[in-house]
Amino acid sequence: MVLDKSIRSLKVDTREIKEVSCSRTILYNLEPEGIGTPYMESLTSYIARLAAAHSVSIAILLKKILEPELSLIHIKDDLIKGLYNSTSNYINKNNSITLDYVNALEFLTGRNDIRNLTMLNWQGILTRKIMGDYRKWCPACFNRMVTNSEEIYEPLIWYLDAIENCDIHEIPLKDSCNNCKKKLPFLHSRIIVGYCQYCGSWLGEKVIQKGSLTEMEKFIVLNYKQLIENTSMLKYFPSKNFISLFLKKMVEEGGGTSIRSLARYLNINSSSFYNYLYGRNIPDKYYLIKIVSKLNSTVYELIYGENIIINDVNRFNSYSRRNTPLKIIKYIIEEKLSSENPKSLSKISRESGFGSDTAKKHFPGLCANLEEKYLAFQKKREMKIKVKIHTILKHCLSEDIPISLTKLAKENGIPIRKIRRYYPKLSKKVSFRFTTYLEERKKRRVKSNLEAIQKIANELHQKGIFCKR
Repeated sequence: MVLDKSIRSLKVDTREIKEVSCSRTILYNLEPEGIGTPYMESLTSYIARLAAAHSVSIAILLKKILEPELSLIHIKDDLIKGLYNSTSNYINKNNSITLDYVNALEFLTGRNDIRNLTMLNWQGILTRKIMGDYRKWCPACFNRMVTNSEEIYEPLIWYLDAIENCDIHEIPLKDSCNNCKKKLPFLHSRIIVGYCQYCGSWLGEKVIQKGSLTEMEKFIVLNYKQLIENTSMLKYFPSKNFISLFLKKMVEEGGGTSIRSLARYLNINSSSFYNYLYGRNIPDKYYLIKIVSKLNSTVYELIYGENIIINDVNRFNSYSRRNTPLKIIKYIIEEKLSSENPKSLSKISRESGFGSDTAKKHFPGLCANLEEKYLAFQKKREMKIKVKIHTILKHCLSEDIPISLTKLAKENGIPIRKIRRYYPKLSKKVSFRFTTYLEERKKRRVKSNLEAIQKIANELHQKGIFCKR
């Protein structure tokens, strides 16, 4: 009751502040963590810390203080009802919901850098499907924060869908609580940074053995680190026409190079490339990384760097199908033949810019050997995958706590369709075992609740307390 009165009085102060344009702010001018670093704090982490600083729950902060300052009616209605799912998956992204939260929080705190805690600044080059659906974290980083007596917070880079590993400790980011096994939404009425909002367990743990990242994983992390690190220092950001203008400039500087040749060079199918070229769509995160990787650049360097186009234009010109000399075609095929990880002729010809029919016509023996080696490599690889899947399924069936086939496929990075295709019977056993486990757990929970209710009813009966109708 006292808390409700304080909140009501706080709302009165808000109106008074608006009327007299006073410099005092309704909420503390809490500084975000990680400013100017690749590990800038996420907006949801900031909201959780802001609520903790005022000694109120997330629910009170959102319903009583933030909601009056929002402009989107459906979001306001959901917050009043205590529904956070409608905003949870969007708040850190780059859309209208994100912008509404940012504007409200910048007014309430008096800060002008809340926008940097989201991906709003990069909406011109990044699609809205940029974030995952749940919180992700590095347990070793949480442990380090506590050990070094640092402020505990959750960096924005952890939440990005393309980021699967912590680049500091080179271990996979976790997305479910070790204790209750639940996935954690970004917003929740009982959320505390670094803790599970369901069971209250600490999400950090000491990791002794450091892992390793592939070169592509390191490159993906580098791209996002550069964007996040520099966002607070930049004065302008790319518009939605940036990619279109950049590709048009490449075509113009190509000296008559066909659009198809450029699309082949960037490993993008022609229809998608035309959409990017004429501004109908922007590339998703995978295509964007593919483009900058091919240009030996990064997304940040693509926007703010210089002299990226000229050298690469000469490169894809020299590998167009019509101009590739036979000596180069032969050299490429022989080089791929000696590789431990061979590729198909069609893929090599696509990547290198010559026709597969031309190669078969002039070098039939080499092409036949290449295809034979590639088929043998594929069979060997498929056999390894098959053995791996069988081992994983058998291990899963021997575990005390069953997991779903979907989670099993995701944890091991194997498409679920492939698992079902290779071992349909074992797949059904895993699914049936998990379904049975869920049903039994539900029955136990219902039984436990009924016993608790029965116990309470008996106690009330013994005390002579009866329900009045």
